[in-house]
Amino acid sequence: MSSEKHWKDFKEKGCHEAKEALILEHIPLVKYIAHRMAINLPGYILIEDIINDGILGLIQSIETYDISRETDFRAYASFRIRGAILDALRSFDWAPRSLRRKSRELKDTLAQLEGLLGRPPTMDEVAGHLNINIEELDKLISNLGSTAVLSLDAWLSNTEEGKTFKDVYQGTELSPEGVFDRKEFIKTMGRAIDELPGKEKLVITLYYYEELTLKEIAKVLNLSESRISQLHTRAVLRLKGKMKDYFSFEDKELDKNVI
Repeated sequence: MSSEKHWKDFKEKGCHEAKEALILEHIPLVKYIAHRMAINLPGYILIEDIINDGILGLIQSIETYDISRETDFRAYASFRIRGAILDALRSFDWAPRSLRRKSRELKDTLAQLEGLLGRPPTMDEVAGHLNINIEELDKLISNLGSTAVLSLDAWLSNTEEGKTFKDVYQGTELSPEGVFDRKEFIKTMGRAIDELPGKEKLVITLYYYEELTLKEIAKVLNLSESRISQLHTRAVLRLKGKMKDYFSFEDKELDKNVI
């Protein structure tokens, strides 16, 4: 039976079997999104649980999708799958308040030093400013990466519900009443990414534009996956510091669940 027949049977006749077929057809989409969003999550949060949360978003998408419109269902569902997963992740307050405070301090330090130096600060300079050694800074960055939903997708979802970084950057189905002006955002974010140190810029490009996984990026750059994760965390913290005028609300949210 074709997908079109499944949609017609479910929407017009309420056919339960057709609905189940649509769910099964799009489970791979849920798994793909879940694995991309599960960046450095704590070990006690299972990918299976994230997938289950995504399936709830998929079911809601199937139930609310209007087949009379020409909207691509995969794009429609992707937004809601991501939103369902992020809502579930935010319900876990796994990051201690002290670590959230250190995240903010590190983000602000990166932005402050770049303003003073006129270039991205080295990790040695950041460590010196924070009065810690480079090993302690590396450990802090690793801890931040492993205890937070620290990604551009999660960050942007606060302003454009369910949208990914690539969606916002390319203007894919953005609402005209979006929180920020897209053209100005693209200009500012593009400049911020261009100013990242080389490897951090490359990781951001490969992950968010080319949609490679961290494991794939590790192979491309001949580095360990943990090193790629660290570069990703550093890059996102730098970008958050550079873009704080767009996301000034985030410090309030940070004190709740998400770094």
